[in-house]
Parts: sequence; structure tokens; C-alpha cells
Amino acid sequence: MLVGTSCKRGCMKDVPCVDNYDPKAEKEGDCLVCTVFGVYNYCPEADEDNGNCLFVREFYTDVISEGWVDVWVADSADNSNVEQLRYTGRISSFPTQIPDCEQSDSSLTVVRPAGEYYYEVETETGKLEWGWVVYREEGCRLLDVL
Repeated sequence: MLVGTSCKRGCMKDVPCVDNYDPKAEKEGDCLVCTVFGVYNYCPEADEDNGNCLFVREFYTDVISEGWVDVWVADSADNSNVEQLRYTGRISSFPTQIPDCEQSDSSLTVVRPAGEYYYEVETETGKLEWGWVVYREEGCRLLDVL
């Protein structure tokens, strides 16, 4: 008489981009991670999309007269509550021209899930601006400030 055995099913792909690797898995299961090509956390080894894709925007400025630029972005989508803003970083070098989708010393990479986010910027001269930015598959720029 043959006794049935149950094998633990799980993701058996031990690669950096897979979130749910299971070293105790005995039988191959789905590896869940972002499957959208070109996004920040795309994983070609994924079997199924987990809906947690992260999109990149390059925040940049070329306005030398305003000095450095500090950037804050809301941690959650559709949230303009100032207390939810998180400091993202500073831009302190300014090109005469920056090509689309190119990162340089004058840009700041900001990564978020798809959605609309509130942001604020403050310059060295004290100028304050704010607005909304949409993260999605196409595009690479957060905004051209000031």
C-alpha cells in the first residue's frame, strides 16, 4: 500500500528580486513579485504579479538662482496631510539641460507605488511650492521644479 506524502509548495527561486523565496519548499510554487518590465522592482524570475510594483521618477531642477532644492513626498497616495510628508532629499547641482529619463548629479530618484502623491519643495532662497504627481508605467520625471 502506497502512502501519500504531501510536499510543501513554495517559491524555490533564490534570487534577490523574489520576495517570497521559501528555503523549506519541496515543490515549486509561484514566485510573487512585480512582473511589469522596466519598473524599479521588476523581476524576470517572477511567475505571478503581486501588485506591488514600484515606479521611479527623477526629480530635477535647472534653476541655479534658487540654490539647493529640498524635496518632500507624501508616504501614502492621495494624502496631502503635511504630517505624512517624508523628506526625500536635496538637489544641489544644476545642469543646463538634462535629457529625458537620465539620472545625473542634478536629479533625485523618488520611488513609489503607482498612484497620485502630494509633494512639497523648498529652495535655499525660501521659495516653497507644492503639488500632485502621478506615478505610473510611462514617463520618468517627477517634475521640473520652479
